[in-house]
Amino acid sequence: MFAQRRIAGLLSALLLAVPMMVQAAPAADTAAVKELISATRINGMLPMLAQRAATSAGPLLQKYLADNKIELSAEQQKKAQDGLKTYGDSQMKLVKDYFDSGSTKQQFEQALVSSYASAFTTAEIKQITAFVKTPAGQKWLQSNGAVIDRAAAEVMQSAQKALLPKMEAAAASYGKSISSK
Repeated sequence: MFAQRRIAGLLSALLLAVPMMVQAAPAADTAAVKELISATRINGMLPMLAQRAATSAGPLLQKYLADNKIELSAEQQKKAQDGLKTYGDSQMKLVKDYFDSGSTKQQFEQALVSSYASAFTTAEIKQITAFVKTPAGQKWLQSNGAVIDRAAAEVMQSAQKALLPKMEAAAASYGKSISSK
């Protein structure tokens, strides 16, 4: 999980920087981008994407039941509850098979190559790759996700203290306004 966080942190940082770095300079060449992908192990994100996709299993079942106006009896609810693990496992297998396929891996690599190549020049890609291969770059790759997580947690803790009372008051005010009519 830590490696996925590290990779996710790197990808997030780079993707957030893309709009600011898009330029008219020529696109980076494919070989340089593939070297960066290899150095950063970003292509190892597919298991994280698979896990994210698998979380849709429950909501998809709920949507099916709601869309078809299916209300389960107590007996049917028990049957559904007993079968949830099997259902979840079968959905996870579908997702895993998809993300483990060669075509999906190739599609992901092509998407990474295209995204990086359009955002950076070959010279920039080579500079980034050189950096991530250094001890400092490796340390950054390993710790950046945790650093971002700590900073985000600190900000969210402060936001919760500052915003929660105001949001609760606004919710109460709105609730009163719609219920008094």
